[in-house]
Amino acid sequence: TINETGAGKLSYTHASSTNDYDFSVGKKGLKNLNKALKKSQVFTVSPEEMKSENNLMGGPERSLMITMWQEPNLDQKPPTIQVPSHVSPVYSVNITKLYDTIEKLVPADIWVKAQSK
Repeated sequence: TINETGAGKLSYTHASSTNDYDFSVGKKGLKNLNKALKKSQVFTVSPEEMKSENNLMGGPERSLMITMWQEPNLDQKPPTIQVPSHVSPVYSVNITKLYDTIEKLVPADIWVKAQSK
């Protein structure tokens, strides 16, 4: 999870145990994230259109849910964008770059801690 101020939290699940790790991405990190989000087309192409017709079984899977900003005084949940786990080849390169950008925003020492437990 990364919010608009750059505060982040990695929730890492391994062997049915989940641990949370806090971090900060800074201004440069937020700029890189915003650039990757725009290139990925998640704001301009519907998740249904991005979805691949060929869903493979097994192996690692990535997913992303974006919670859009909304006036805090509204009495409803903010809109979200759920990127499909299997993306059409037309969009897969930029979606993969988005996932890679997000993963690189998590500091290396946080990954080491998460993966060592």
